Amino acid sequence: MSVERQFAGNTNPVNVAALEDSTIWTIDAEVIRLCISQHPEMAHSVILNLSHNLRVLVGAVEELSFYQVTNRLTRLISRLPAEQLQDRRITQDQLAARLGTVREVVARSLRDLERSGAIRVERRQIQVLNETLLRDWAQEPYH
Repeated sequence: MSVERQFAGNTNPVNVAALEDSTIWTIDAEVIRLCISQHPEMAHSVILNLSHNLRVLVGAVEELSFYQVTNRLTRLISRLPAEQLQDRRITQDQLAARLGTVREVVARSLRDLERSGAIRVERRQIQVLNETLLRDWAQEPYH
């Protein structure tokens, strides 16, 4: 069975791109099946992992379906640590990939957020100026 095959025997519908040099490990599906047959309690962990992945996928579909790019971008900005926002290695292309859109739309959304006073973008660094305004853009309930 090739590396492209996932646990169920179909091709994997997911792809990723590393942001820095990385070492990638793969585990053949047959090895996982053998471990589960020898250690049935492992099936519980596999089910929990698959359940978590399903929740993440449903959340992503919900975000893409119900929120505009600017709303999704503000949610992403809110979740990222300040150090990462000020890291010049994060490009608009990478933000776009995480949001399911293109760089031009991210650039427009960043300008809208900047004009509103929620953020400032300077030399590829994002600084949050107004947390309340950012939450308003994100359309998330206050905590």
